[in-house]
Amino acid sequence: MLTIPRLFLYLHAGFLLIACSGKNDNAPDTKSENDSTTAITKADSLLDLNGELRSLALGFTEITSFPLVLDTAITNHFDDYDSLPGDDARMLFSKAPQHNLNETPAYLFDYFLKIDSLKRAGEYSAYVESLDIGMIKEARTKKLFRVRLHPETLLIVWGMDYHSYEACPWSRGSFVFVTIVHKGEPGETLCLSLNDAGGDPPVSGNTERQATIQEDGSISIHQKDISDEDMDEPEVSLKESSFEFMITKNVFRHVRSKEGKDVRVKREEVGY
Repeated sequence: MLTIPRLFLYLHAGFLLIACSGKNDNAPDTKSENDSTTAITKADSLLDLNGELRSLALGFTEITSFPLVLDTAITNHFDDYDSLPGDDARMLFSKAPQHNLNETPAYLFDYFLKIDSLKRAGEYSAYVESLDIGMIKEARTKKLFRVRLHPETLLIVWGMDYHSYEACPWSRGSFVFVTIVHKGEPGETLCLSLNDAGGDPPVSGNTERQATIQEDGSISIHQKDISDEDMDEPEVSLKESSFEFMITKNVFRHVRSKEGKDVRVKREEVGY
């Protein structure tokens, strides 16, 4: 049975072969820079960053509360956030480690870079006109927020979403990335939360990932993969996995993982 990330990579690879032929009420609580209870002011919190990175970080809303929950309250509301320029996204993603949590997001980030380049060159309309079924039509990156983990470490939280041409096979998704900035220098980036779906009837699937970051830098992640091999059947396959990391200087240190097994469940139990 295909897991959802593998299903998407398979579908996207197939699409390439065919081709060759602002904030919402659910967002994390923020505090005004004039709030006397805020321990770190907007200016003071960025003094350790170089000019380019400081300018980038100033465009992100600062939050100061923990735990930090990254889930569908964010991934389902990307329209409420400002755009992140492509060059800034490229810089933030430059040190993303090769990890299975980054596999599908990294693949789609390459599509974002291509589409961003086409838009800046004035060639995006021609690209859209040339699309075939299943190909990626749109991808964009978003400024979410930043949070100071401790005096030497800042977390920049940003997002990317995409969708394919409006026909089957189809795919769409939203991803939340966290970039570590340690001692003023950007470090690793990891995709901690996502909501990614796709299908080609009668087959479809969805992957939902949510994460919680504690004040000590520990991260717990829960992922749910749903595979539906026939929409007329009463059951779907569900796999639930968990991951734990610790933010250590400029890296995400892996603590433990628990890979789930596919189980058959009633589709109404998972709202599918």
